[in-house]
Amino acid sequence: MIKMLCVISLSSLLLSANVFSASVGENYFGASYHNGAYEEDGLSTLKPAGLSLKIGTYIADNVSLEGRFLFGLSSDDSSIFVPGFGVVDFEFELDSAISLFLKGDIPISSSVNIYGIAGFTKAEFTVTVFDTTVSDDESGFSYGFGAEIAVDSDIFIAGEYIVYIDEDTYEYSGINIGFTKLF
Repeated sequence: MIKMLCVISLSSLLLSANVFSASVGENYFGASYHNGAYEEDGLSTLKPAGLSLKIGTYIADNVSLEGRFLFGLSSDDSSIFVPGFGVVDFEFELDSAISLFLKGDIPISSSVNIYGIAGFTKAEFTVTVFDTTVSDDESGFSYGFGAEIAVDSDIFIAGEYIVYIDEDTYEYSGINIGFTKLF
């Protein structure tokens, strides 16, 4: 319910914005360092790292359709107590994720933009325990928010927080820091 209220609130803000920073037909690409967070009850937060690449096009003033590809650069290790086995060490890795987002910009000034993002993500994770590796695909609704600061007329430094997959038993989210270039 809270997710839906956030999306509705962001949509109403977009419709009431009077200043436009991007126009229909403008395209962009970007890259970001991804600091992921896998959270599940009973486990410490696992923090794999990755690289996120994005490409998008504005389909309306301040509204864009964006595709992203995220791939893992490093894994994270942890331990868990398993009855009958004792403390078990394991490794968690984000292999890859592909997302399709609708992004809504809210220009704050000529050089600062905040935005909301919502869409769908399909991700593959790998867990290794006792030299046994298991991979699993997960998918779900994704949402987040971010900010961009112009360093030139067509280059922006961007920071964002995205919840890629939010299930009842776990959540995978990330903080992305990088750049965006209009073309």
